[in-house]
Amino acid sequence: MLATPSLAATLGSLNLSSNLGEPLLAEVELLLEPQETFNGLQAGIASEQAYAQQGIRYQVHYLDLKVELQQNPQGLAVLKLSSSLPINEPYLDLLLQLDWSTGRLQKQYIVLLDPPQIAQAEPDSITVPVGIA
Repeated sequence: MLATPSLAATLGSLNLSSNLGEPLLAEVELLLEPQETFNGLQAGIASEQAYAQQGIRYQVHYLDLKVELQQNPQGLAVLKLSSSLPINEPYLDLLLQLDWSTGRLQKQYIVLLDPPQIAQAEPDSITVPVGIA
């Protein structure tokens, strides 16, 4: 008997780089064993049927989302998520899918998009009310 090689891939955390009203830009860590590469992997947003099977609402603007396997500047494997159109929904419920010759992995991500003014605003100081005794 010949053993079929398997892939030990895991999807890690999602790092968001965009705000509400902007095209989506995010990366998801692709965790692989040291000897493995992402050759032969296919990644994307799961099908409407997969969303239904998981009990997740599929939104039509997910059709605009693009998922690419890449290496980031640090040399790590990532899934780059992007859209050509602005995302005007403050809440995305994404189901990402990773396929290879011997398997499939799906993982759900809940993405909360902040309005640009909130995401960029940093308070100069914090004022704490003081009670008079």
